[in-house]
Amino acid sequence: MKDSRSRFIATIVLAAAIGFIGAFALDTHSQDEQVTERWDCYDFGNYDMSERKLGTLTAKGNRGTVDIAGIVASTQFAIYGLQRRWDWGPDFEYAIVMKTDGVARFYDFRDSDGEKVPPSDSFRCKRP
Repeated sequence: MKDSRSRFIATIVLAAAIGFIGAFALDTHSQDEQVTERWDCYDFGNYDMSERKLGTLTAKGNRGTVDIAGIVASTQFAIYGLQRRWDWGPDFEYAIVMKTDGVARFYDFRDSDGEKVPPSDSFRCKRP
């Protein structure tokens, strides 16, 4: 009798744990689907953003897309503090980092050897 009662309690605990993990996974998935960002990016010298659109940065969950100057790449996306970051390439050697003011900077880490790399391009971005 004690054996069957122990199995019954263990089964209930296991079912509750599976239900909790399943609910958490579904909730995380639905949050990722809801987090969608789109930023239109313009030539840095074009302060009124009326012309010369260079492309778009998008993000959904931890995935993103860079579509700038005819180059389209699937990326990893993350928010670090207040900055947004899109990383891509075979070894994540390219990155666009955007600050809260909408200024985005492109970095090419291919020849960095671990030293600090200055941005090789900058542009202004805003939500459409």
